[in-house]
Amino acid sequence: MRKLWLKIIFVISLFILFELSSYSHIFADNSCSANDPCSSVSSAYERVNCYTNIVNICASQRESMVAQVAYLSGKIELSKAKIEAAKEKIISLEKEI
Repeated sequence: MRKLWLKIIFVISLFILFELSSYSHIFADNSCSANDPCSSVSSAYERVNCYTNIVNICASQRESMVAQVAYLSGKIELSKAKIEAAKEKIISLEKEI
């Protein structure tokens, strides 16, 4: 089971690494917004990338209250998306087995 989790984490990490640039158009102005530009993204893996970008952008702008709220909301949504992506990968791997 531990090997399965390591594989899942590795796959997610690789996916995030290769797909980080796919949402650069959403964050072209590099501003931390209170709205949620990732809510319309359908794939769990793509939401992980999108929320990772939000967290990274807002991390440097935490001085304002709006940026803090957006940062924390982004972290929560990132965690949810990672959990969903991991669940999808587990289901996929279970089907393969």
